[in-house]
Amino acid sequence: MMSFLIFFVGGAFTVFYLSLYYAPSPGIYSIRKKEENIHQSKPIDLLEYQKEVFEDNSKKVLNDRPVIAIVTQPTYGNNSTGFISASYVKWLESAGARSIPLPHDAPDSYTDKVFENVNGVLFTGGVNKNPPKAARRIYALAEAANIKFNARQLKRIGNAEVNLDRVLFENLIPNDLNHVEPDYFPIWGTCLGYEWMIQIGAGRDSILESNFDSWNITLPLEFTSTGAKDTQIFSDKSILDLAKSLPITLNNHAFGIEPDHFYADSILNSMYTVTSINYDRRGRKFVSTIEGIADSQNLMSRPYYGVQWHPEKNNFEYGAAGDGDIPMQGDLPYISINHSDSAVRLSFETARFFVKKTRNSSHRYKDLLELPLAWSYELEFHNVGAFEQILKIPS
Repeated sequence: MMSFLIFFVGGAFTVFYLSLYYAPSPGIYSIRKKEENIHQSKPIDLLEYQKEVFEDNSKKVLNDRPVIAIVTQPTYGNNSTGFISASYVKWLESAGARSIPLPHDAPDSYTDKVFENVNGVLFTGGVNKNPPKAARRIYALAEAANIKFNARQLKRIGNAEVNLDRVLFENLIPNDLNHVEPDYFPIWGTCLGYEWMIQIGAGRDSILESNFDSWNITLPLEFTSTGAKDTQIFSDKSILDLAKSLPITLNNHAFGIEPDHFYADSILNSMYTVTSINYDRRGRKFVSTIEGIADSQNLMSRPYYGVQWHPEKNNFEYGAAGDGDIPMQGDLPYISINHSDSAVRLSFETARFFVKKTRNSSHRYKDLLELPLAWSYELEFHNVGAFEQILKIPS
């Protein structure tokens, strides 16, 4: 009898122990239920959510997932293909934005679709002297969106001096762009891209001047009196002080524009503040930073920003000097880029500034499959040269 009791109690204990060992713990069970609830719950409506969120306690956040178009550069010696230096993609990503390539030779219908899916556009550096078709088209789309946006804002504050009837738009916006909806749409131009902005804005490619001796030279910025006072990009005084006191802006250009010639152009002068100037090796002066006039009472106000220098290289370009694709011994740089902590900070802050502007655009990235992101394309690596990594974009 005693042996039977011992067997019964032992067996019961074994069953109890096994049930504890193999049964999921309450904690695991609750975690699994939470995971199921996450997967089964209705997705958050970000548009509704963001209506409740405020940035800097004053301005509503419209988009915390900004996407920016990058116009490709023609492949050297072959205008039917294009590329983007990966450093521009990384520069935007460092501040929280994704990017979509816009082929330089894209038809208007494709450019229009890209425009509707992005929150701003980046014109990159390169060697293609005049603005390509896609750059001109997306600039025109941005103009139409921003003019209508400004007019709507002026109407809201009851500005009687602004004529808001159809004549206004017919005078400023081409008929084929009357369909463009009002929107705040930023543009950033770097080096060649900045030159494109000047050419398109002035309405004449010949406005650019040649023979600047500004290849491979890193300089501090020399701020104009108006630029230092009204700058948006360098509104943080610590960044302004770094930029004006240290050689952390790489210039790599032969074209540009002298300040006097910039000021003499009535259109450019009405749209931009010249923030900084610099001198090339021969002492010739050139405009190095421009910023769209930020004036809520001005129909010509634009969120456009152009730099003759290269902020993206400070963080993301380390190409070596060498022969072919074989680097020289000693990690010698191909270009004299400043990679100091101050230079990297400048790079990040300029990216952050531009991406923050694009968050105010109301456009939404909807055509994910038709308009794939930049990293969807073939990536090519080079040990030697100006670009370590390039994305090859089909025509």
